[in-house]
Amino acid sequence: MKKDAHGLTLVEVIVTMAVSSLFFALASIVVVSLLTNYRTSEKANNMNQEIILVSKIITDTIDSNNIDGKELLLNDSVISYSGSDVSYNIISFDGSLKILSYKIFGKDSNTLELNYISSIEFLSLNGNLLQVKITNIEEKTKNFALNIVGGISNEEDNT
Repeated sequence: MKKDAHGLTLVEVIVTMAVSSLFFALASIVVVSLLTNYRTSEKANNMNQEIILVSKIITDTIDSNNIDGKELLLNDSVISYSGSDVSYNIISFDGSLKILSYKIFGKDSNTLELNYISSIEFLSLNGNLLQVKITNIEEKTKNFALNIVGGISNEEDNT
């Protein structure tokens, strides 16, 4: 008697489904792992880019307002300019709202909403150096110093 060669047996179908299930389970683990790694590296990259951007904004803003050699005033997280005819904030950081406000000389004021920076601290060193410390939400910091031509003093010292 000749065996009918049409179709698959039940055992063959079950084995095929088991092997396929294992393959798709392994593939889904790899895809989930890749997505997790991508999100983690994207967040780290965005944090670094935000710190670089804020550093550049602070440097450019201070440089543009420091060209005439006038003394700048420092009060916590606000750096201001006070001339004989005009007075304005150059840089201010609102930590609760995570908003950086800045004014480049001769231009309108700007604001930048920050997603990853938790604090920006300013410290006057020797009256001519401004130390800037930027801390992100993972407590990683970037420190740099700027030379202030006209000097910088704490606002409370001038009152």
